[in-house]
Amino acid sequence: MKKRIYVDKANLYALAVASIVFVLSMIVSPFYIYGDQEFYRLVYDVIPNLNFADAAFFYQRTLSSNEIVHFSLVYFLGGVMSKEVMMSALNFLLAFASFRLLVNLGAYKSVAIFIVLTNFYLWILYLHAERLKVACILMFFAWMVFDKRFRFVVLSAIGLLAHVSTIIIFISSLLVYARDEIKQFFTGLRLNKVFFIALPLMAVVLVFSITQLYDKFLAYTDDADMMTVGQALRMLVFFGMSLIYAKKKSDVVIVYAFLMSMVVMFSGDRINMFGYLVFLFFSVHHRGGLNIGVVLTSLYFMTTTFGMVDRVVEYGNAFHGLLD
Repeated sequence: MKKRIYVDKANLYALAVASIVFVLSMIVSPFYIYGDQEFYRLVYDVIPNLNFADAAFFYQRTLSSNEIVHFSLVYFLGGVMSKEVMMSALNFLLAFASFRLLVNLGAYKSVAIFIVLTNFYLWILYLHAERLKVACILMFFAWMVFDKRFRFVVLSAIGLLAHVSTIIIFISSLLVYARDEIKQFFTGLRLNKVFFIALPLMAVVLVFSITQLYDKFLAYTDDADMMTVGQALRMLVFFGMSLIYAKKKSDVVIVYAFLMSMVVMFSGDRINMFGYLVFLFFSVHHRGGLNIGVVLTSLYFMTTTFGMVDRVVEYGNAFHGLLD
């Protein structure tokens, strides 16, 4: 008797959607040559031809950053594949992880497909924020294995090394986890050993990232638009909608209280992206994502995506005319 081979349909859908993102990335990304991409392209062209020490110095001087995961990818793979191919391959992984995460959280496949293919924040990662993209891939895979605490902690720590701003998501998740562990301690007088692994591991990563975190804080505090009312209101909207759909309201309060404090300290745009991702985390389970909050935000961000892609194709810069 022949054994039946079980094929996870969600994985097939994820592979199909990720392949579409890969192709679209290959088509659109060559147009993106100005703005921050001028520096990324320079780094990609130069550092594969340098020795490791010189490459690291050039990377830090050019990008004012020390994200070692992105640097390692460019240094070791830059000489064997084009920038567009490598970034599109990473977009494939990001789209796959995004789709699987949304479905795992309870979203209908149709909703997950729509979000992965049209969402503005994801397209920012596909085309613009290369270092953050690498970190989000790791972070999304970490969220997929949140119940497997050790894997979650390890992937989150590597994600933090990939981009220091992911500490915001890592700490948000850790706060909820710590609340549960402390509650369990007082009711059952025992603590999960992974809790003791997570704290020192985060501390070690923070030691390596503290200088860069401080530099980013100084850079963001120089931004005159850092604390606009609009940015704070957007986070409050995500918070309010998350409260409506979340199963555990206390989780929403814990996470968004921390995110709101981060809006005060760092760039509102970056934190609002995290706020939106957390909103999806709390809301896509409700009616498979076919609820008012997810539908309205998805349609809104779809329209902003079209505008961004149009600017990339026409002007070579996702933010042409917006930062003047």
